[in-house]
Amino acid sequence: MIEHSRMYNKFYESYWDISEGGGPEADPTTPERLTLLQKTLAKYFGSGKLVQALDAGCGTGFFTQALTSLKCQSTEIDISRQAIAKAQERYPDLSFHIGPLEGPLPFADGSFDVIFSTEVIEHIYGVYEMLNEFHRILRHDGVLILTTPYHGLIKHLLVVLFNFDKHFNSIKSGHIRFFSKKSLTTILGESGFRVEEIHRFGRLLPCLAKSMYVVATKVAKSQG
Repeated sequence: MIEHSRMYNKFYESYWDISEGGGPEADPTTPERLTLLQKTLAKYFGSGKLVQALDAGCGTGFFTQALTSLKCQSTEIDISRQAIAKAQERYPDLSFHIGPLEGPLPFADGSFDVIFSTEVIEHIYGVYEMLNEFHRILRHDGVLILTTPYHGLIKHLLVVLFNFDKHFNSIKSGHIRFFSKKSLTTILGESGFRVEEIHRFGRLLPCLAKSMYVVATKVAKSQG
């Protein structure tokens, strides 16, 4: 079990090794993500409340400043020690947590109003375990915001024809999950979330969008 844990951690540390110089700073879709995040927080929480937010899979902390500027009291967690070290250099006065998102997460039940997890779920082995933990630590009617690469039929056909090896090279990209709107909606529903909004962004044509921006609210889990 210890050896498995070491291999698991090594996988995510290697992602930050190959992502040096990348991340949100270099991603052309980051401005779109920031705009959508601002609109979501304004819609669901207004302007008068200090929102308790978790940046789940915070990486080097790029979105910490954005969440803070949007009237959030932000808490950060990531499995990568080297990513957290860089985040702490950027924000030395904040407290960052190191650990896997699949849990158990070091937060009490109902700790957060919103969980923001951008371009993370596609890197996760235990997707259901992570979403179950998110459900636990969100407050009643809490909001989960996810972004993840978009996979649809037309886009996949083009990928298979022209970019198969590069697109599905999990060693280089770290992507081990590939979601369509339907599959992600199903997984969220099974984990106690109701999808409220899905926006595709990046690139001009929606059918070729780079990513999905998903807003889901916490609901009671089905007993079935």
